[in-house]
Amino acid sequence: MEVYVQIYFDCATIAGSVREEDIRSIVDRSLESCYRYRDLESAGKIFEMFSASQLIDAQKILLVIAKNAERGYTEFIVNLLIKYDENIIRSKSSLIEFLKKLKAERMDSLFGAVLKHRADAIKNPSEINQIIELLNNIKGLSKEDLADIFMRLDEKIILTEKNSISIAKLIQNEMPSSASCLKSAHIVALDVLSDKRQRANFTEIYNDLIPQGFPIISDSNYIRRLTDSLFKAKLNNEELEYIVILFSKQPKYIAELVSAILDITSSRQTEEWNVLVSVAVQKQDPALIDAIVQACTQLKQAEKTLALLNDILKSKKNRDFFGQLSQKSREIIRSQKTHSGLFGKFFSKDDDSKRRR
Repeated sequence: MEVYVQIYFDCATIAGSVREEDIRSIVDRSLESCYRYRDLESAGKIFEMFSASQLIDAQKILLVIAKNAERGYTEFIVNLLIKYDENIIRSKSSLIEFLKKLKAERMDSLFGAVLKHRADAIKNPSEINQIIELLNNIKGLSKEDLADIFMRLDEKIILTEKNSISIAKLIQNEMPSSASCLKSAHIVALDVLSDKRQRANFTEIYNDLIPQGFPIISDSNYIRRLTDSLFKAKLNNEELEYIVILFSKQPKYIAELVSAILDITSSRQTEEWNVLVSVAVQKQDPALIDAIVQACTQLKQAEKTLALLNDILKSKKNRDFFGQLSQKSREIIRSQKTHSGLFGKFFSKDDDSKRRR
């Protein structure tokens, strides 16, 4: 197909004239074949052939073909145009100009496909503001396209950058309810804890973020920062219980939280530990129970500390329950010591045998 198109254009160039209808017919048949086989690479070569010709307006011809095609083929052509003509989405002005061309051809339904490309092409997160401003001025985008565009914008956020906070808030405020914007949701979840106006009702804000997947991002640095911020926010018992239940759904989050609670627990600071064990007793959540058991295996002076942790629990029910968990921790510690001892003996014997040789 590519060879056939090349021969045609070579002949047309030599002749010095060409009928636009003929060009359109040949390009249409060629690209439709590429579309059926999902061959964007060959379609790109064909596009480059006829766009190099000075005799025709390649973009105009493609838009005429796309206008009368079925939706899947139309999107294929628009994808081709943008892939091989980056100027279309290079700047805000060029993007608006192209959207105006589509509108003039009554091809508004393709706005979504074009804006998805623009979202994917973002190199600087600050560009997100411009695109959201543009989205607010465009009418007729489908809910599906709008949600998809916002999720693509969300992917461009850098989780660790401070200037991402304002962008994350903007995305969360402007996105449709059907979108799940994970990065901005997690950034907002962290930021709200240091905002005095929002701190009081942060659980309500979290309830809005949970349907988007929060908490799920597994970045260890983020989990540590979120956990530290929660304790700096001086949670009351009800709020801490809420967080324990929420974090129990994600092993990394609950492991960090349990470890943090153990770090601050002492004979004088017992409230957080009591809340943690109370939730474990009530919910019997395997992930939470395992996190407590594993964290206790890492304690310094384990036997003495386990006894203290048991003594500072306020109810007999909680003490009995933790007694079972602490026994599991002791068994793991003993097992680790046994394995360590066996390996030590093995290497010791091996070294002795080498010396004898």
